[in-house]
Amino acid sequence: MANPVTPRHVRHRKRSRLRRSRNFRDFLTGLESILTATGAAIASWTATAPVTAVASTGVLTASAIANGDTITIGAKVYTFQDTLTDVDGNVKRSGTLATDLANLVKAINLTGVAGTDYATSSVIDANVSAVSDATTMTVTAKTAGTAGDAIASTETSATAAWGAATLAGGVDAVAATANLAKTTHGLAADEGPFLVSNSGGSLPTPLDNATLYYVASVPDANTFTLTTEKGGSAITLSAAGSGTNTMTKASSLDAIFEYLKKFGAPFMRAATDVDDL
Repeated sequence: MANPVTPRHVRHRKRSRLRRSRNFRDFLTGLESILTATGAAIASWTATAPVTAVASTGVLTASAIANGDTITIGAKVYTFQDTLTDVDGNVKRSGTLATDLANLVKAINLTGVAGTDYATSSVIDANVSAVSDATTMTVTAKTAGTAGDAIASTETSATAAWGAATLAGGVDAVAATANLAKTTHGLAADEGPFLVSNSGGSLPTPLDNATLYYVASVPDANTFTLTTEKGGSAITLSAAGSGTNTMTKASSLDAIFEYLKKFGAPFMRAATDVDDL
């Protein structure tokens, strides 16, 4: 015959459950402090945003064009002529500045009327394209990047001049990346979860301060990537952000469960498997 449940047994069970509840609460509170203490902040890590390549440009400014004036772009020489002869690079001079610059643009881009605006034998410029207005012509490198800054821009003219001896302003492309940089970061793949924060600016896009992150990979001692779940794909960054970025081990229930699974006894790791709760 089973032992009867007496009021004394009920009171004892209630006290036991209450005591275990308090002990577990104290354990979680203590563990949260441990996580905070051992999850030292990793500060001043940075991101590199993708960069779109920019083509080099150059500006020719003129008050007039004289017969025989030459404009050089790279290795190609353009010569203004009152009487047009059929040599690649020869450009018809009309005596009106805006028209003369427009004819030069046509020779560069190989538009307009060959044999009238420029020599019939002319070929399109391999290095640049061009546009003009009443007093200036702007050329733009056909290939974006800093290599265009090496394209020469010179002239022989008393009334026309380039802004510089070469084109300028080219920017090389930077591909989108997931890499975050921190010298000797000490992180390992799958480490986490972490919370990220920022002061004096904004976090790299698309990171935010309300998401738990894990280390996705460690390309080297000074570079790491983040993911939103263990074993997940690294997050590709679309903007570098600004200010000071900080990453701290998360003091949350999720972090506690992860801590127990990693460092607790086998039965405790099984009991705290988030997926089984």
